[in-house]
Amino acid sequence: MRTVVPLNDDWKFACSFSEDMVRPDFDDSALETVRLPHVNVELPFSHFDETLSQVVSGYRKTFGLDDSSEGRRILFHFEGVMARAVVYLNGHRIGEHLGGYTPFRCDGTEAAVRNGKNVLVVLADAT
Repeated sequence: MRTVVPLNDDWKFACSFSEDMVRPDFDDSALETVRLPHVNVELPFSHFDETLSQVVSGYRKTFGLDDSSEGRRILFHFEGVMARAVVYLNGHRIGEHLGGYTPFRCDGTEAAVRNGKNVLVVLADAT
């Protein structure tokens, strides 16, 4: 049986990505809390320089898994990340996607911590 757990709330956002963000023990308390979907750079509706939105930003989400996840695959489904996404779980790279606003999945089964804290990190490269 499939269980879907929405993870849209309470992400930590950094407008510039740092490799340190991938570490599970990284202190993200100073980062902005956002809800997905999220726009990493707000621009006016017209007359703007499109290169202003071409940044490499980062998102972090901390969550737990309970006993019901034991023996089950842990898949992360994304509706889209513009234009390149690299996904990490607990410091392990679990996937990469090129293709802008198209859905993709990453398998985090091997990197997941059962009955403990998990940290999902997404590098969002819009360059």
